[in-house]
Amino acid sequence: MSHTLIETRMYQRPRLSWVKRRARRIMSFYGVPRRQAVIDARVDYVAFTGDVLMGMSK
Repeated sequence: MSHTLIETRMYQRPRLSWVKRRARRIMSFYGVPRRQAVIDARVDYVAFTGDVLMGMSK
């Protein structure tokens, strides 16, 4: 069981693909422009993971 917990902790969700998928969903559901959707997706990623997206400009 501890082996499974270690693997789960080491797993990192692919940042770019997650943000892109989230941005597409935001655009689709809320009808916002792409630029705003990407910003919102980036904010969501940081809120969900607590990770800071390095190298992505605002």
